[in-house]
Amino acid sequence: MVTQVPYGSLTSVEQSLVGHVSRGEWLDLAADDEVVDQAAMQSWGESRTCRATVIRDILRGRFAADPDPHGLRLRGARITGRIDLEILTTEVNFELEDCLLEEGLFAQDAQLASLSLTRCQLEHPTEPPLDAARLTCGVLALEGARIIGHAEAGAVRLTGAHIGGDLDCTGAVLVNDSGPALYAGRLQVGQAMYLSDGFTTTGAGDDGAVNLVGAHIGGDLDCTGAVLVNDSGPAVAADRLQVGQDMFLRNGFTATGAGDLGAVSLSSAGIGGDLDCDGADLRNDSGPALYADSLQVGQAIFLRGGFTATGAGDNGAVSLRGAGIGGQFDCTGATVRNDSGPALYADGLQVGQAMYLRGAFTATGAVNVVGAHIGGQLSCDGATVRNDSGPALYADRLQVDRDVFLTDGFTATGAGDDGAVNLVGAHIGGNLDCTGAVLVNDSGPAVAADSLQVGQDVTLRGGFTATGAGDNGAVNLRGAHIGGRLSCTGATLGNNSGPALYADALQVDRDMYLRGAFTATGAGDHSAVNLLAAHIGGQLSCTGATLGNDSGPALYADALQVDQDLFLDGFTATGAGDNGAVNLLGAHIGGDLTCDGADLRNDSGPAVAADRLQVGQDVYLRGAFTATGAVNMRGAHIGGGLDCTGATVRNDSGPALHAGSLQVGQDVYLRGGFTATGAGDTVAVALTGAQVGATLVFDPARLEHAADPHRRLAVDGLTYAGVPEPISARDWLDLLRNGTPGYAAQPYQQLAAGYRALGDERQAREILMKQRDGQLTRTDPRPWWPERLWGKITKITLGYGYQPWRALLFLAAVVALSCVLAVALGSHGALAQTGSTATPGQPCTLLQQVTVGLDLNLPIGKSVAREQCDLAKESASAAAAWLTATGWVLQLLAWVFAALFIAGFTSAVRKT
Repeated sequence: MVTQVPYGSLTSVEQSLVGHVSRGEWLDLAADDEVVDQAAMQSWGESRTCRATVIRDILRGRFAADPDPHGLRLRGARITGRIDLEILTTEVNFELEDCLLEEGLFAQDAQLASLSLTRCQLEHPTEPPLDAARLTCGVLALEGARIIGHAEAGAVRLTGAHIGGDLDCTGAVLVNDSGPALYAGRLQVGQAMYLSDGFTTTGAGDDGAVNLVGAHIGGDLDCTGAVLVNDSGPAVAADRLQVGQDMFLRNGFTATGAGDLGAVSLSSAGIGGDLDCDGADLRNDSGPALYADSLQVGQAIFLRGGFTATGAGDNGAVSLRGAGIGGQFDCTGATVRNDSGPALYADGLQVGQAMYLRGAFTATGAVNVVGAHIGGQLSCDGATVRNDSGPALYADRLQVDRDVFLTDGFTATGAGDDGAVNLVGAHIGGNLDCTGAVLVNDSGPAVAADSLQVGQDVTLRGGFTATGAGDNGAVNLRGAHIGGRLSCTGATLGNNSGPALYADALQVDRDMYLRGAFTATGAGDHSAVNLLAAHIGGQLSCTGATLGNDSGPALYADALQVDQDLFLDGFTATGAGDNGAVNLLGAHIGGDLTCDGADLRNDSGPAVAADRLQVGQDVYLRGAFTATGAVNMRGAHIGGGLDCTGATVRNDSGPALHAGSLQVGQDVYLRGGFTATGAGDTVAVALTGAQVGATLVFDPARLEHAADPHRRLAVDGLTYAGVPEPISARDWLDLLRNGTPGYAAQPYQQLAAGYRALGDERQAREILMKQRDGQLTRTDPRPWWPERLWGKITKITLGYGYQPWRALLFLAAVVALSCVLAVALGSHGALAQTGSTATPGQPCTLLQQVTVGLDLNLPIGKSVAREQCDLAKESASAAAAWLTATGWVLQLLAWVFAALFIAGFTSAVRKT
């Protein structure tokens, strides 16, 4: 109950006040040059004192029946008692300046035209010094006021209040050691609210130093330069706050809070314009510095110009989970720190325009943007992000409509399997540019970007460095899709316990560059660079790259598809194991495969494993190409030529060049210093079953086998057009006989066919004769002795059927020998004139003797000459007996040689 004061009991000061109210004038009890401070106020006596009840009555119209519209205006007074304006309705403005309100002001449910307590001091031992819950007024001004409370309900209580115009607390100092300093939940302000220019609050408890939970500010909320402190709760608790225009927490704004609710809590708040925190300093050693989950900002958020946020715990130093920002989100130069959780926790964040974490932006603790959507670009140029317990940049399923920049010295240091930079399943509409970035993770990937989608180019060049660990690689792009180019020119990737670049099933629509001093050092079976089943729409250039893996492949590209060319010029690869230093098993290259000047080494397996490789055009292994370890191209298909001019291939445990069943559409060149050195049970160069569509140019500088010179070459089943060049038929035949591991008919047949096509039938026959030589001497197991004997006979007499004229020569010799024997033995009585002559028994003439010699070789019958000259009838004639016996032998020989000639002429011998 409020006691009314009779007019007659008013003091002179109070009476003067009534008069000033009637005239609308200030009652100024302070001298012009007086310093009004807390100590001075406490010393004021009766001449500066006015009772609170008098003020109430004046506002009720009891003492000033017709007050001036300016209302009650009092300066420099000491007001005793508690000003009670509860449920009071008045249109009289109420303004106090530099006044001491010993017990404060109570204005619950009041309706005032305006209330101003500029530079006033209010205090109450148990109640809120300014209790204006549900107050309705046009303007509330607390500029420079000092309000000290000790109540749980706050030092200034404005819960549910409605201010039609501005709420101005510029420069005010609010202190409460038992609760909020400013308790304004559900406050409504029609225009702007100013907590700026030295505004200072110290509060306590979970409700915050400044509580604006559910408040609605129609204009700006300006906290520029404010200092807010709460050691046991939020400095600002503004969940569900609605601000119609901009909110400023800038230029020296400082908030120090505690607990899980954050130093500044804007959870589910809505800001129609910008949220500007440039230069702010937010701190919470036991929770978030800025807790703004589900915050909605119509325009931009600025955390720039030296913005600092220090927080702790799993909710991050700055938490914007599920927040929506209509414009840009700019953290240029900000410093965000959380030693026990994320620095920036923005999973599900929606940004309408660009997001900037650049210009010396520093985050200690993760930057989490999992599932976030950024309508413009994401720029982290020059940023430094570090997290010792997880990813530095965690952007799983991030969507960026334009470009992402991690450039100009961007540095990320992370830990664990999720990577230093995690872009798993992310979608980037423009480019991903990591030029010059340095990414480090000692316990997982430097970049984890499985299933990443990039609309344009990905650039990892210009000093880009990624150091990772583990099976998932230093840079992981498995299943990623890049709409433009992937350029890693000059990049350095390292992983001592797994792949350097792990890109299984990667799709690049245009070119991929791993060139210009690109270096990748990996370990294990997954290789240094893994492109298993990847698809490159343009060219893949590894010119000048250096790849190393001491325990597996350097380049693992099994089933790789490259629509254009693959360049390994000047390329260096050091690998280990059965999968090869360079593995292209089943790969498909639409254009050329160029390895000029490459240096490939594998001391425990193939240098090149390219079985079933498909190349649409040419393959070049020239210009000092060096392979230590086998070059395997079994079953490969090359649409153009294979040029190994000047190549050096060496394998100390197996074949140097293993190209069985290789198919080459055009020429094959093994010339110009080509050197192949093999070892083991196989041959140095294996071309078994290979098909060469054009010329085989074979002129190696050295072709050798470490243990067996007969294992230098295998060409059984090799086909080619024409004849090998420039090697002579003689040298090729010598190589077939002395350089191959065993006899095979096809190489001879192929060579003979080539010379026959050239019209050199003589050379073709000589080749086929060499084939028969090889068959008889090198077939394993060797033929039985009858076959070998028959072979020797047919070689001498027929040239294996390819020179049947030899049988005619032998037949002629038999005929000549028969004639000689007939003449020699006939002159010794072996021949005599028959009874049909005039001189029977007489020696035959020389002509008759020669005729008998010819007759002895007739296979059947006798000639007419034998009717006049025949063998002597005397049984004692030894000469006749000898001639008879030799005649039989010679006749048999004649039969044999005639038969051989016929067999050779008809090719019967060759067919057998």
